[in-house]
Amino acid sequence: LPSHDSAAIGWASTKNLPILFVVEDNNLSILTEKKVRRNWEMHELAHAYKVEAYDISDDPTEILNHLSNVFNKPILLNIRTVRKYWHAGAGIDGEYFDRYEWLKKTLPPEALYIDEKNKNKVEELWQSRLEKLSKP
Repeated sequence: LPSHDSAAIGWASTKNLPILFVVEDNNLSILTEKKVRRNWEMHELAHAYKVEAYDISDDPTEILNHLSNVFNKPILLNIRTVRKYWHAGAGIDGEYFDRYEWLKKTLPPEALYIDEKNKNKVEELWQSRLEKLSKP
């Protein structure tokens, strides 16, 4: 954790600033498990600064359950996720739980339509950008 991140949490606590800190925690530091590189957890660091903090899964229901005081005071959510792609996108970690794909199975048709429409729009924008870059 860069020192300025720690300082930001400390400042938010001192001034009781209504900030939500979100940490995506895939238990890895590049390709190494966190426990090899450090002996502390982000939510514990936040507690040391007297900031309300939670170590939770990426389940949307669990996340929502911890948002009742958001923007009333500083809060940190350390959200445990599962990484699919390596740090620089060079490889895939192998077996993993893809919450997004799992959740899509429970969505109504309208949400799936919006998801597909957004995916197509992003693809169009990337294609347009690539075409502009390839022109002299």
